[in-house]
Amino acid sequence: MYPNWDDPLLPLLAGYHAAVIRSDGLQAKLQVHAGDSDLLDRSLVAAEQVIEARAALYRGLMGLGWTPPPTVVDNLEHDVELLHLPGI
Repeated sequence: MYPNWDDPLLPLLAGYHAAVIRSDGLQAKLQVHAGDSDLLDRSLVAAEQVIEARAALYRGLMGLGWTPPPTVVDNLEHDVELLHLPGI
């Protein structure tokens, strides 16, 4: 029966979800306070965290045997280069 609390994907999914929620919230605040440089910096960090969390989720899925489509592999390679993440 799901959820299986020992599922290795749960923390990866939760981390990705949290990163997206945080980034979306900061983007909404930026629309209201467009000139706030601190908010802009925080928004950039949050966007990077979304990319990092997505990469971790993809790696977790691949570690469990998922074969991603070529576009996902290409995007992950670009993310690795952009953020200097460990290679795939």
